[in-house]
Amino acid sequence: MTTRRKLLAFGLGAVIAPLTSVRVWAGDWVDLGSREVQVYGDADRILVADNAGIYTKLRLKVTGNNVHVDRAVVYFGNGEHQAYSFDALVEQGTHSGALDLPGEGRAILYVDMFYRRRKNGKGKAFVTLQGLTAY
Repeated sequence: MTTRRKLLAFGLGAVIAPLTSVRVWAGDWVDLGSREVQVYGDADRILVADNAGIYTKLRLKVTGNNVHVDRAVVYFGNGEHQAYSFDALVEQGTHSGALDLPGEGRAILYVDMFYRRRKNGKGKAFVTLQGLTAY
């Protein structure tokens, strides 16, 4: 391997290594999954990439446009599910209120989200499901 290649490999490793070893602490809000949403009404399933994590609360982060969130159904790692009623307008650049999950924390497989049509709603929004880590 030439010196130039070695330097390039070392440089890339130095940049990528810190990005792949992100440490998450108890009480951190972490992104679990995102979807692009039509503001005239939509339904989505957000698959949770890290379903080995244990979370005590969920919330939504909204960007790009306001979204009226109607309800959500959370499917847990143990096969149970629970429905939550939001019925709230979440403005772009903000978070929804937090939903308390049952028990001291749960693994989450996926969440079915249902959005209500907004009056004069045009365009798209991006909804990111976030979980509060238990430990």
